[in-house]
Amino acid sequence: MAQILFSTKKKHIVSVLKDGTSPGRKVVADSWDSDFICPALNCLDVNNTKNNVINLVVSEFTSFSSLESIDNFFKINIDSFPLSAQNDLTARGRCSVNEDELLSCITWAEGYDEDILSEMGVT
Repeated sequence: MAQILFSTKKKHIVSVLKDGTSPGRKVVADSWDSDFICPALNCLDVNNTKNNVINLVVSEFTSFSSLESIDNFFKINIDSFPLSAQNDLTARGRCSVNEDELLSCITWAEGYDEDILSEMGVT
């Protein structure tokens, strides 16, 4: 399981953490180990590996083959989540989403799109 940390204010993706097994249980050194997330971040638990999450987003939103991170380039639109997931985010700062829910909630962050990344040298 991968964890996607995103800003509570701007909603941009801050980091995608390594694979874990379930929310709230420490599995690897840099997975999020708390049932509650700090006030500046929210967390999406995705039942997929970190690399698969990144590849899924990159293939859905870009034609690039060398984009290795989605941090800061994309944001999360929590309004597209089911009400139960929105309630979990409000109450605990984290929720679980499947691939379809993940793809439906991701959009380009302000100031970024495929053309901008191409100008930055991403291929």
